Amino acid sequence: MLPELDELSTTVTTRLLVDNISHIELLSTCSRRPENRQKPWSVFIKLDMGTKRAGLPLGSPKLQQLIHAAESAPNVDIYGFYFYSAKAAQGRSVQDVETILQEHIEGVLSATRLLSDPTQPLVLSVGSSPTARVIRKIKEQVTPNITFEIHAGERSTELKAQGFHINKSTGTVIYNDLQQLATATIDDSCLAMSVITEVCSVYDVRNEALISAGVLALTREPGHFPGIARVRDSAKKGWIVGRQSQKHGILVYEGDQGQRAEHVWKIGDKVELDIQHTCIAGAMYGWHFMTDEAGIVRDIYYPWKWW
Repeated sequence: MLPELDELSTTVTTRLLVDNISHIELLSTCSRRPENRQKPWSVFIKLDMGTKRAGLPLGSPKLQQLIHAAESAPNVDIYGFYFYSAKAAQGRSVQDVETILQEHIEGVLSATRLLSDPTQPLVLSVGSSPTARVIRKIKEQVTPNITFEIHAGERSTELKAQGFHINKSTGTVIYNDLQQLATATIDDSCLAMSVITEVCSVYDVRNEALISAGVLALTREPGHFPGIARVRDSAKKGWIVGRQSQKHGILVYEGDQGQRAEHVWKIGDKVELDIQHTCIAGAMYGWHFMTDEAGIVRDIYYPWKWW
């Protein structure tokens, strides 16, 4: 992989995430292309602030060792610290998300004090889709050498004036999903991505319907709202994808109006679904159809490398 990254870095800026001293050893021993031999590898040191996704905890001796190794390596440059705020998806109000973002900003700021020269230019990359929407509430005072990068953000021109750089995303912050809806930072009108499937069969005895969308179309991502996905049609509110296999899903009813599958669904019906996590579902498709208010396709988006 490193030779491919080395070749890529001849034409575009590349930055690597590292969280193990072996990563630095590998970078140090990589024989680079002639045009890159005077160019150091630019790295983010990845932090873990309790989510246990990836990275090193702030109090870990391994973190100090990693920083020392990176500072000592002749062909490695510490660009900054990186942390993905996955915890923000668990927030249930704007205030929850603001508090989580503030905690994470304070955490990455404390990491800079582990450097031998904390005054060097640094980018501190934090956030997630929910936190990108509340960044205007943060009033953090930092030294001039530090730039905050809020990933999964938008409206970069306005926010740069406040000392933040916004890393634009083509993922959740643009399309939105049920996970974002649960944080209360958006409303239903913001749900831009949906998956259209069709009814394959109806089971009146168990009050369920079979659809042609399963794990490969919707993924297994759970969320605060029940089901893997939910039917968008307001007239059919309460119907969700309650179970699924590789190729099929099962619509079950969790509403309070006593709807019966045989009265609501018929074979061949088109079903539009709001999904739990657009980042994962979007990666399953080689193209995304962009429609207008009438549902007419006006453009097609081809995700880079299938997202």
